Amino acid sequence: KRVESHNFEIRKHLLEYDNVMNKQREVIYDERRKVLFGENLKEYIYEIMEEVLDEALDRYVNEKTSADNWDFEGLRQYLDSRFAIKTKDLKLEEMRPEEILDILTERLKAAYEDKEKELSPEMARHLEKMILLQVVDSRWKDHLYAMDSLREGIGLRAYGQRDPLIEYQHEGYNMFMDMIGRIKEEAIEYLFKIKAVKET
Repeated sequence: KRVESHNFEIRKHLLEYDNVMNKQREVIYDERRKVLFGENLKEYIYEIMEEVLDEALDRYVNEKTSADNWDFEGLRQYLDSRFAIKTKDLKLEEMRPEEILDILTERLKAAYEDKEKELSPEMARHLEKMILLQVVDSRWKDHLYAMDSLREGIGLRAYGQRDPLIEYQHEGYNMFMDMIGRIKEEAIEYLFKIKAVKET
């Protein structure tokens, strides 16, 4: 009876760990379906763009911190290196964060419209799909390895009087959210850096 009860506890515990991964898998598969069968990916790209900019502003000009700590130069370098967006003509230092977000969103969308003209709308839609799927799959694969490593080492937390499952859920969630952020940022970066090659 004791062995049976022990085995049941192990199975229950494994299921609880698997539940964490299953929830994450559902989110990722849902994302893939949206990309594969989405009619208008351009609108979706614009949504991602705004989220990426929002994240960047949180990093460089966070309203929760003192304006003295805002890093406008860091923001400019980030926009230039990631999306080749120049902002020297903008007096960012004189704007509120929400104004900065609005003007940068407009600028990124305008640059993306130019990119679409350069590539052709059909090619742009095709590339959106290919790049999003490739980035999602690649990052998800890395995340699965990371979650395996986390699961292997998490039992040691019990020695520190912490519940390994709660630790796994908490860290797994943080890792998952980091991965989602990286997927969005990388996908937008690749789309902006892609160039049309003229046939000779």
